[in-house]
Amino acid sequence: MSQNQALGEKLFDELAHVPPAWRGSIAENYYYFTRGDQARKWLDVDLESLGFTAMQANRLRSNALQGLARQKPEEAIQRMGEVEMNASARQSFISNIFSSLGNDPEKADTLMAKLDSEEDRKLARNSLEAVQVGKPSEMAGEGQ
Repeated sequence: MSQNQALGEKLFDELAHVPPAWRGSIAENYYYFTRGDQARKWLDVDLESLGFTAMQANRLRSNALQGLARQKPEEAIQRMGEVEMNASARQSFISNIFSSLGNDPEKADTLMAKLDSEEDRKLARNSLEAVQVGKPSEMAGEGQ
């Protein structure tokens, strides 16, 4: 476990006791605290009851959801509704998940089925198509 991870875990356990100025700093520097194994904890805790503003809490949850998406995209998709996202953020979130799948149609189908709306599924399909268009042809260079 890295020193930053250990510090992040210790800080998380003490959130109820940190001064208000620290909460603001934690929210501004969210990327140190909400990644990796910590992501789910930040999504599960009631940040507002710990003194974070609604905006700070949403920033922390949004980044935690992105971190969860890198490790467990299925769970992240199921938890999308827990984070307030505008249309652009939602599009970016879905695009990041589906464009990182590479050439794994089974995984794409599984994740696509977890999306709640046809609009979200269309965003996912567009992301998958964009990745396919951006890949060099497997046939390129053959016969030369």
